Amino acid sequence: MVVEHSFVTTLESGDTLRTAAEFLRAFGFAADAEVAFQMDSAWRSVELKRGFNKLTRRGIVDWPQQVRLDWDRGRVDVAASIAPPTRTSSWNWSTRDASRSAGKRQTALMQELLLTIATALEILLSQAQAETAGQHLAQIDQRLQDLAAKERRRRNIVLFIVLGVVVAVFGLGIYLATHT
Repeated sequence: MVVEHSFVTTLESGDTLRTAAEFLRAFGFAADAEVAFQMDSAWRSVELKRGFNKLTRRGIVDWPQQVRLDWDRGRVDVAASIAPPTRTSSWNWSTRDASRSAGKRQTALMQELLLTIATALEILLSQAQAETAGQHLAQIDQRLQDLAAKERRRRNIVLFIVLGVVVAVFGLGIYLATHT
């Protein structure tokens, strides 16, 4: 999923991209390759990433995310994307995209995360309100982490119930086999 957003800032290119990169680094993003398109020896773009490339039982916040900022004469274009990890099926060696199986709820959460990242960058760079921008991003990150923890708890409860039933049935089978 990709979200694109544009806004205007009064900061120069270097200040804009440095401020954005420092802000995103505070939330776990890292400059994979600081793409710098040189034009009149000015820094014009930066690309940052966070997340894991392998499928984990972690939440949406840990999925691979990428943010690219391009600065052009005060106009900042933000492209934010999230890619659900690819699931691999070992029995037929095929892969399928997890985003196809993502439900409406996950899709809405992915969209909300990306829009929050883009909006936080706008608040930071055009309104110079770093604290407000940080609060917006911290809130969505925390909410998504809480939802992931809740989902893990629910999955673990179901797993323990199923295991308990299997052990009970197995124990009942052994009991009936030895007492008849």
